[in-house]
Amino acid sequence: MQTQKAYRLISFAYIVLLAGILISLLLKVPKLILGEPILQNAENGLSDYCKFYLCGKIVLSGLGQHAYDAQTQLAMASKVFFPLQTNMPWIQYVPFIYLAMVPFALLPIGLSHLVWSFLSFAFAILALTVLLRRIANFTYKQIALFLVGFAASMPVWFAIYTGQSNLWLTGFVAFYCLFFLKGKDLAGGIALALTSVKPQFSIFLAVPALAEKRWWLLLTAFITECVLMSASAFVLGWQNIFDYPRFLLSTEAHQDVASNLMITARGILSQLAPQSITLFASFILLFVAFLFIYIFWKEKAANWRLAIVIVLSLLVSPHGFFYDCTLLAVAAALTLPSVSILECYLLKSPSMRVWSLVMIFYPLISIFIPALPQGLQQMSVFLINLLLIICGCLYVTGLKSESSDSKGKL
Repeated sequence: MQTQKAYRLISFAYIVLLAGILISLLLKVPKLILGEPILQNAENGLSDYCKFYLCGKIVLSGLGQHAYDAQTQLAMASKVFFPLQTNMPWIQYVPFIYLAMVPFALLPIGLSHLVWSFLSFAFAILALTVLLRRIANFTYKQIALFLVGFAASMPVWFAIYTGQSNLWLTGFVAFYCLFFLKGKDLAGGIALALTSVKPQFSIFLAVPALAEKRWWLLLTAFITECVLMSASAFVLGWQNIFDYPRFLLSTEAHQDVASNLMITARGILSQLAPQSITLFASFILLFVAFLFIYIFWKEKAANWRLAIVIVLSLLVSPHGFFYDCTLLAVAAALTLPSVSILECYLLKSPSMRVWSLVMIFYPLISIFIPALPQGLQQMSVFLINLLLIICGCLYVTGLKSESSDSKGKL
């Protein structure tokens, strides 16, 4: 009885702590209106949202045919952000991002960033809420507690402050997992295509569909992707669409893409080897990961296997940063049996217990990661994800059909 009271007290203190962290972070939101986070350190390279914003400006200026030309991008940046001067790296975003950013580019950049951040955050919250309700069968109180943890985590706020697109990605991945598990191939295919906002992660999600021979899902994804690219071709031209894969590989191999800051295997290897070598190594790991997913995939406990695929994408993707760890929220939503620290601690399976507790305490852990020296930051995130992969695989491979801890086959 005393132990249960102690755990309830710990849980209450943890919730209050996360709520306090969230409130302190929310107090910084007015800075978004002023455009402060996105314009800082402009001399060293504009933040991500500046580049998204430039995509829309390039289209509005009628320069879509030169969207991936470095001189065009630099000239537009000098014009839009004058008198700030920047030596920014090439914009690598997928073609349909240029089209999607047009309405945002009609607004002043501070307001545009605020609207982008609000909409992407709200979309991620909506998708996670639906996933938690339909798959995890959480009560609305449990969902609220889960979302407080999500909103207080550092990857979310890194995404908001830099204006990254991974909150949109988090929402698309959550909906894809929901539709995949519910057997809704049409909606699942559309969601899968939309995850290509960051193709380095969406390719992992296609493998389970391939393993299950969900041809309608894959065909729908292909058709949706063709529609997106065709719409983009109206403003960028077909040459840019066809040249995009070559352009992306070229910039990843030869341009400064901050690979040493990545939290994937490529980032760890970048501490030891040149960029071109680490990119090649990451593609080998990518191929091995695809084989692993294909062989590992079974319909039993598909929610757990999808969660493992998501974490694996964060481990071996050729391009991934700390803010991309918002995807862990989807993995957590697919697998957590409860948001109670006590209930997770009392789970019978040691591997599931570790997985669940890491997921629950991740918002708190993430606060300390940016304070670590560079190199240790990337290594700590990599090791946490590796631990999750090991625990997830141990749990699934040892899963019994009547396991009381598992959510089982959906």
